[in-house]
Amino acid sequence: MIGALGILVAIGGFLFLWTMLSYHTMNKIKHQLDELKENMEQLSQANDTASIEQLKVYQKRYSVKKYDYNEMVNEMPSKMVATMFRLKPVS
Repeated sequence: MIGALGILVAIGGFLFLWTMLSYHTMNKIKHQLDELKENMEQLSQANDTASIEQLKVYQKRYSVKKYDYNEMVNEMPSKMVATMFRLKPVS
């Protein structure tokens, strides 16, 4: 009986840690998306060549991060965590 309870506690602990890691990863990517979006808005106002090239780099990074985030939110098993915490895909 005690062994079965220990196994249940271990499984519960693993699920809790996995959920928190998934949530943390999705929030980290979302935060990076917001920072990249702010940087792109600031650089779009400048007209010099260096800013335009940096803007292209930020746009590429933004699209990769957006893809990663949307993939995590839409695919199992991370979709369960996204649903639980009401995380939506980035459009």
